[in-house]
Amino acid sequence: MKPKLLYAIPLVGSIEWLKDNGALTRYLKEFNFLKSKFDITLISKDKAKFNINKDLQHESLINAPTSIRNFLFLFFPILKPRIFKEADVYYADHVSGAFPLVLGKFLFRKKLIVRFNWDWSYFVKHEYNYITYLFVRFLENISIKYADIVIATTPHLENIVLEKLKFKNKVVVIPNWVDTDLFKPNKSKKKKNSIVSIGRLVPQKDYLLLLKSLNHLKNKYSLTIVGTGPQKNTLLDYAKKNNIKVNIIEKIENSEIPKYLNLHELYVSTSRYEGHPKAIIEAMSCAIPVIATNVVGNKDAIINKKTGIITQRDPKEISIHISNLNKSKSMKNKLANNARDYVTKNCGFDIVTKRISEELLSLIKK
Repeated sequence: MKPKLLYAIPLVGSIEWLKDNGALTRYLKEFNFLKSKFDITLISKDKAKFNINKDLQHESLINAPTSIRNFLFLFFPILKPRIFKEADVYYADHVSGAFPLVLGKFLFRKKLIVRFNWDWSYFVKHEYNYITYLFVRFLENISIKYADIVIATTPHLENIVLEKLKFKNKVVVIPNWVDTDLFKPNKSKKKKNSIVSIGRLVPQKDYLLLLKSLNHLKNKYSLTIVGTGPQKNTLLDYAKKNNIKVNIIEKIENSEIPKYLNLHELYVSTSRYEGHPKAIIEAMSCAIPVIATNVVGNKDAIINKKTGIITQRDPKEISIHISNLNKSKSMKNKLANNARDYVTKNCGFDIVTKRISEELLSLIKK
């Protein structure tokens, strides 16, 4: 008989959100691996149950406004105690989904693993008001403090857990995974002088900096951005005013992203900060040369001048890196091959999910 795993979808998302944004297929791949070892029950803040897979049970909340469901999610083990009581081990895919599991841990004496793949309170501090930040920091501190194991996706996040949050139990560094069979180079003909980037159209990603960098290159390059967000019109207006070729592609399935990556010569990230950036390592897995800003997250994903280029957040410097890299076929090939090799050896799906399942099983044995 397989052990029972209670898996919390992040509070910052939901099954409905994942489905609408094309990311559910990524989760399904992970669930399909884990269900070979566990009987899985998912919990999320959704207003209705989803029939995701015949082997997966999904528990949702009531049909109510999102703000109410966000609050009720925190007290899931009180609302639906049976599923918490029957589970052998709890797993939070992100710290934002961990609080109800912490509560369940104390109510029913269970073991808990929390995955820390981006610094939730740091993001909120830069994007929301101070009251929201204090509340999120409280949830984050409690969720980390009472975990039995924390999985950090980068050494930087590991240091936050150990030093800033003073965690006393086991911390392991396991990166985000990439489906290297899906995200792989192909023989598509690349658009000349083309750049691609993937992410939300928000200040954190700072696509305006990327457009300013292309402005220095006198409109020689075209840019494709895959993402949605409130800055769409601002970016399009700047591009039109400066005669920059920009194509913004909204919601697409995760399985379609490799097709867009492989059509372009370079991937550029101008983020202000990151966790362990999935979009960058997916581009690396497709053997697309990457240029990324010298910020938290990007620096953990790239070895400068070996698997990609790290640049300062300056439009002139970024433009020089773009121009120099695109002119050097040998450097592009070196970075592309090294990047693909790095991802397959460190971030491959089988490698990462096996390590996660081993940590879950180790808690059950204890």
